[in-house]
Amino acid sequence: MKAWLPLAAMVGLVACSEVPNSPYAGPNQPRVVPDGLAVTVVNVRSETEAQPWADAYCAKRGRAAHFLQLQMYRRQYHQPADSASFDCVQA
Repeated sequence: MKAWLPLAAMVGLVACSEVPNSPYAGPNQPRVVPDGLAVTVVNVRSETEAQPWADAYCAKRGRAAHFLQLQMYRRQYHQPADSASFDCVQA
């Protein structure tokens, strides 16, 4: 009868724990796919929506994001998603 007590305590702690503040909280959130000095931002509908993600990626490399094109991004076994491609160029 007391065996359920530790389980109940763990469930209570998990239920009260805070979810981390992550930009990747769900499958439909934008995500960055790095490629050296280039980057693809997946799950975006426009250059404007993708630009902050690309800027952050390129800034970590001391460069600036330069928009290339909107395209469909598809990895093996995944649904195609709207994406934007950028090059990281000298700032």
